[in-house]
Amino acid sequence: MKTPSTLGRSLRCPSAIVALLLAFLAVASCGNDGKPASEGGNLHHAEWLRLTDAAEYSVAIVLNPWQKGEVLHRYVLENRPGAAPDSIEGTRIAVPLQRAVGGISAHVLLAFRLGAGECFAGITDAAYVTSPILRSALEEGRLKDCGQGMSPNLETLAALKPAALLLSPFNNSGYGALEHLGIPIVECADYMETSPLGRAEWMRFYGRLYGRAAEADSLFAAEEARYRDVCRKQRPTEGRRPRLMADCLTGDVWYVPGGKSYMAQMLLDAGFDYPFADIPQTGGVPLSFETVFTKAHDADIWIIRTAGRTSYASLTAADGRYNGFKAFRERNIWICNTMERPYYDEVPFAPATLLEELSALRTAKASDSLRYFTRLP
Repeated sequence: MKTPSTLGRSLRCPSAIVALLLAFLAVASCGNDGKPASEGGNLHHAEWLRLTDAAEYSVAIVLNPWQKGEVLHRYVLENRPGAAPDSIEGTRIAVPLQRAVGGISAHVLLAFRLGAGECFAGITDAAYVTSPILRSALEEGRLKDCGQGMSPNLETLAALKPAALLLSPFNNSGYGALEHLGIPIVECADYMETSPLGRAEWMRFYGRLYGRAAEADSLFAAEEARYRDVCRKQRPTEGRRPRLMADCLTGDVWYVPGGKSYMAQMLLDAGFDYPFADIPQTGGVPLSFETVFTKAHDADIWIIRTAGRTSYASLTAADGRYNGFKAFRERNIWICNTMERPYYDEVPFAPATLLEELSALRTAKASDSLRYFTRLP
């Protein structure tokens, strides 16, 4: 599954609405005195997660992104049964996980990156998976296709007997029949983070679920260092920053990343002038074509994430007003076909790779080989 919900299909443009949704220095301190883990946590960037370690268990607190100050879920991850004191409340999960099912491909791919791919027996929305690693696992039968993310195949889930389901929570929404299966649900609210490093830092929680705490901490530290290095090297220090706009109409609405969103932060870190940085909202903000045109008609670069192929002709056919944008006239549109490129599978826990690529778009040529984006011919 590419985003917390199934991919949106544009009625006017072949763009998939990105729930842009799109720093990890501290190595978890691990005590050996058997004392309860504290509620404070040792993370530096994640806003909605607290994580602490004791000798043989960890406590992960997922905060409620929609009700500030409230706890969405508390998990006690035990290396052995009864490792944590009975006084610590929370859903108890034996780690490393055995035969889990993932609702987001990025969480499953992370397990493979950490050398713990065997933790997962199944995945939902397999049709949208593009990572070669996950595709191979599906084709070889090591991962089972568990149906659609919003309505998974309950018979397949029952047959797999998973130890946990990793799912994305939604505001004022439950998990339907899944809640009655008696399988622990790990609420993966990382997509609600508003900074690239904040979201990626959740890998430390998942690493503990997969029995790869040290590996996850190390990967996190390396990712943060690389992200900061790209920021330092790629961000222009003087002169005019190139302007960049994102995506296109879906029906009569144009969803742009809010100025406090994950993607807006990424674009600023990549050295761009983002036309909608002044919108004090997170996630996608619905705007009219006229509003977008007024603020972004002179954008130098236009990026579109799309669940399929497109062209200048198809864009014109979708809405002839697109040719009024500078980036359209100058043929400087870059497309990420998410059905062919592993954008959603990789980016949440490898933000430095996307940052490096976005930075490269400032000077990239059509012939350049990039991992996610290609210049529209």
